[in-house]
Amino acid sequence: MSKHQQVVYNGALYCSPCCSNCPEAKYDPIKGTVTIADPAKPQNGSFTMSTQEWNALVTHGKPIG
Repeated sequence: MSKHQQVVYNGALYCSPCCSNCPEAKYDPIKGTVTIADPAKPQNGSFTMSTQEWNALVTHGKPIG
Protein backbone atom coordinates (compact mmCIF):
# COMPACT_ATOMS: atom_id res chain seq x y z
CA MET A 1 0.00 0.00 0.00
CA SER A 2 1.41 3.38 -0.89
CA LYS A 3 1.69 5.96 1.84
CA HIS A 4 -1.24 8.06 0.64
CA GLN A 5 -3.74 5.16 0.41
CA GLN A 6 -6.23 4.60 3.22
CA VAL A 7 -8.06 1.39 4.12
CA VAL A 8 -11.79 2.24 4.06
CA TYR A 9 -12.99 -1.34 4.59
CA ASN A 10 -11.12 -4.18 6.30
CA GLY A 11 -13.07 -7.41 5.99
CA ALA A 12 -10.98 -9.06 8.71
CA LEU A 13 -12.86 -6.93 11.24
CA TYR A 14 -16.16 -8.56 10.22
CA CYS A 15 -15.19 -12.13 9.27
CA SER A 16 -15.00 -15.17 11.50
CA PRO A 17 -12.11 -15.24 14.00
CA CYS A 18 -10.24 -17.88 12.00
CA CYS A 19 -10.06 -15.63 8.95
CA SER A 20 -7.20 -13.14 9.10
CA ASN A 21 -6.98 -12.23 5.41
CA CYS A 22 -10.29 -10.96 4.09
CA PRO A 23 -11.13 -8.47 1.34
CA GLU A 24 -10.01 -4.89 1.79
CA ALA A 25 -11.03 -1.67 0.11
CA LYS A 26 -8.31 0.96 -0.20
CA TYR A 27 -8.98 4.60 -1.06
CA ASP A 28 -6.41 6.54 -3.08
CA PRO A 29 -7.20 10.25 -2.64
CA ILE A 30 -4.63 11.30 -5.25
CA LYS A 31 -6.19 9.14 -7.99
CA GLY A 32 -9.76 9.44 -6.66
CA THR A 33 -10.23 5.66 -6.73
CA VAL A 34 -11.13 2.77 -4.43
CA THR A 35 -9.61 -0.67 -5.05
CA ILE A 36 -11.13 -3.85 -3.63
CA ALA A 37 -8.85 -6.87 -3.35
CA ASP A 38 -8.42 -9.99 -1.24
CA PRO A 39 -4.85 -10.23 0.10
CA ALA A 40 -5.31 -13.96 0.68
CA LYS A 41 -6.19 -14.53 -2.98
CA PRO A 42 -4.00 -12.24 -5.11
CA GLN A 43 -4.54 -14.55 -8.08
CA ASN A 44 -8.16 -13.35 -8.18
CA GLY A 45 -7.01 -9.83 -8.99
CA SER A 46 -8.62 -6.61 -7.85
CA PHE A 47 -11.35 -4.20 -8.87
CA THR A 48 -10.85 -0.44 -9.01
CA MET A 49 -13.69 2.07 -9.16
CA SER A 50 -14.07 5.82 -8.85
CA THR A 51 -14.95 7.34 -5.50
CA GLN A 52 -18.36 8.25 -6.97
CA GLU A 53 -19.00 4.60 -7.85
CA TRP A 54 -17.85 3.50 -4.38
CA ASN A 55 -20.13 6.02 -2.66
CA ALA A 56 -23.09 4.92 -4.79
CA LEU A 57 -22.39 1.27 -3.90
CA VAL A 58 -22.17 2.02 -0.18
CA THR A 59 -25.23 4.29 -0.22
CA HIS A 60 -27.54 2.21 -2.41
CA GLY A 61 -26.28 -1.36 -1.99
CA LYS A 62 -28.64 -3.70 -0.17
CA PRO A 63 -27.63 -6.42 2.27
CA ILE A 64 -27.80 -9.94 0.82
CA GLY A 65 -28.81 -12.97 2.82
